[in-house]
Amino acid sequence: MNKLSALAGKDSSHSREMSGVITFAEQPRMSSLEMVDYINADRKAKAESEGLEFPCKKYRKLEHRSFMSKVPKVLGEAAANFFATAVYVNGTGGQVERDIYNFPKSE
Repeated sequence: MNKLSALAGKDSSHSREMSGVITFAEQPRMSSLEMVDYINADRKAKAESEGLEFPCKKYRKLEHRSFMSKVPKVLGEAAANFFATAVYVNGTGGQVERDIYNFPKSE
């Protein structure tokens, strides 16, 4: 199974219970917030290895809102399978919900 079909949820094994097999619901997840942090860390490492500052023109900083707008364009209707909300504490101590995606974690 390739990564795109895993993200799109097109693997039929996720609905079967098998010993030693992780089901779709039990699969480790990576939130869109974590993914943005990972992408920015990777871009920063690449920039620094080339002697550049981060962010720069070649390696721009990805913002979560930009990532969120790109997911449906890339995954199409499958994006709805990964849509979720997360609660965080804002600067005044109030709890606020934000939209995120929870993707299956792959190596």
